[in-house]
Amino acid sequence: MYPSINFDMVQKAVEYYGRNLPPAEKGKVKKCLKMIEFGMGNTLLTFRDRYYKYRTLNAVEDKRLLIGGYESAWLADLVAAFVLEHTTEAFKNSTYHGIYRDDGLVVFK
Repeated sequence: MYPSINFDMVQKAVEYYGRNLPPAEKGKVKKCLKMIEFGMGNTLLTFRDRYYKYRTLNAVEDKRLLIGGYESAWLADLVAAFVLEHTTEAFKNSTYHGIYRDDGLVVFK
């Protein structure tokens, strides 16, 4: 699931769950989103003691969450919750549906 989550999805999920916050808190959320955007746009990977910039030619909109990234796990959970909350119609014939990190599970009737 991680590689399918781009910054736009993260931003939509964060803004959705922060929609009822007071204005001062929303300002803090916007600053945090800027830090996440910077982090997703400037990720360094290590391999055999060398550093490589993740997709140096692409814009942040084209980058995805990395497995092992500091914020990737909780951002993946947040986006998964957002997606599941907006797709309840698709799971009417199931008794359970959920996502844990990058594993989805559906139990049909």
